Amino acid sequence: MWKSERQLALITYRNRSNLQAVVKKVQAVNTITNNIFQREQSITRPKQKRPDITKFIINEIINNLGTTFKKLPEESRIAKIYCNLPTNTKPYIKKMNITLSDDLKGSRIKMLWTGYENQSQHVACTLADTIRKYGSAYALEQTDYPAAFTKEYGLWDDELKIIKEKVMERDNQLEQEKVTRLSEYIRKQIWDHISKLWAEDNRFKYVIVVVPEIIDKTKTLCTIELPHLYKKSKICVLKQTPTHVMKNSTRIDIVDKTVTLTFSKTDFKANKNFICSLTGKK
Repeated sequence: MWKSERQLALITYRNRSNLQAVVKKVQAVNTITNNIFQREQSITRPKQKRPDITKFIINEIINNLGTTFKKLPEESRIAKIYCNLPTNTKPYIKKMNITLSDDLKGSRIKMLWTGYENQSQHVACTLADTIRKYGSAYALEQTDYPAAFTKEYGLWDDELKIIKEKVMERDNQLEQEKVTRLSEYIRKQIWDHISKLWAEDNRFKYVIVVVPEIIDKTKTLCTIELPHLYKKSKICVLKQTPTHVMKNSTRIDIVDKTVTLTFSKTDFKANKNFICSLTGKK
C-alpha cells in the first residue's frame, strides 16, 4: 500500500534525525579517541631537548686547552695571584721554618688543600714556597695546570664574565639569573677537571694535605682530588688552626705567627680514604 506524502515525510524526518544522532555519536567517539591518542603520544614520545649548553662549553674549553694543562712551571713562572688570603683577614702564619730529612730532599711534594676561608690555601702555598728551598713542592695554583685556562679566561671574576658571554652566545633568551647559575657551574667543572689532572699526576709521590679543623666533604678535596689521587701517593696531613697545626697526630704551636715543621718519609703514611670521613661534616 502506498504511503501518503505526510507519512513519507515523517519517515524521512525520523531517519534523518536518527542519522544525525549516529553522526554525533561517531564524532564524539572520534574526539575521545583522538584525545587519548594525543595523550599517549605525549607520554611515550620524548620531549625535544634543548642543546646542553653547559656540556658543549665545558668540552669546548677543555678541548681548546688540550695538553697545556700538564706542564710544570719554571721557577720564574710560579703563580702568586691565587695564593692569597681571604678578604679582610690576617694570616695565622706568616713564616715557616721547615726541615726535610735527607731521604726526603729532592723529592717532589704535591700540596692539596681545602677550606679557603680557613686560610688553608695560604698555608699550602707558603709551605710549598718554603720547601722549594730544598726540593720541589707545589700547590695546584703554583703550576701551569690552571695557567692555560686563566691565560684565556682571566682570573676568578673575569672567568665568570667570559663564560657568561659564551653562554649568552649559545642562548640569548636565558634569564640573567640562569646565565649566572650555568656559568658558575661551568667554571666549577673546569676547575674540577684541572684538579683531577693534578691529583692524578704521578710525578709526585709525596702529598701534604692541608685541612682546617672541620672538613667540608662536598668540596673538591673529598669529591675530586682524593678519589683520583695517584694510587702510590704517600700522604701527610697538616691540620691548621689559628693557634697551632697538627702534623698527623703531632701538635705544633704557632708562635709569633711562625711555625716550625720537620718532615721525613715516615710522616707520609696517612690513608686517603679516611681524611674526609674522620673530620668531615655532612
